[in-house]
Amino acid sequence: MDTKKTSQSPLESEKGTEIHSRHIHVSTFECDGDAVIVEGRLTDRRFVEIKLITGEKSPPAAIHDMIIRLKARVSWPPVILDVEVEMPQIPHEDCLETRKSLVFLKGKTISKGFSAMVQEETRGIKGCRHLSGLLLAMAPAALQGIFTGRAEDGIPKKEVAGLLNTFFSDTCRAWRKDGEVMKRVLKTL
Repeated sequence: MDTKKTSQSPLESEKGTEIHSRHIHVSTFECDGDAVIVEGRLTDRRFVEIKLITGEKSPPAAIHDMIIRLKARVSWPPVILDVEVEMPQIPHEDCLETRKSLVFLKGKTISKGFSAMVQEETRGIKGCRHLSGLLLAMAPAALQGIFTGRAEDGIPKKEVAGLLNTFFSDTCRAWRKDGEVMKRVLKTL
């Protein structure tokens, strides 16, 4: 389905100079046998000079560059086997103290309730808002990557019904229980 625009939108035409960007990139890589590595990277960049609360001027710069890597078993539900955090660029040295804030993920599954668990375990001074945001963005991408890894050899039909119910059903408009996509997939089982 092609949804390319044929004309510029009103808000697009109002954009001025870019002052800040945040990019989140998530990739999934093959790993040993029944696992994958899911890597997420968050980068924040400021393109203008600002005046800090202290009165000091701060030039344009990279503000955050943070990486999370998860090793996950290609199973249903996927189990997180290991986690690591890198922080090549941070605004404050204290940020480094949060690198171990995600170790609670080892042994956890990426399934319903994952986002609530992450928010609970990392809120406030226990974690880093940027790492939490990156991890929450990684979860659905991780499922896509894990599903892709599992589907390379085809998923047995007996597993598909469970996957539909656990990971797809009512997760968005297209995958609603009474929608055309779900009906079409269920007919193939």
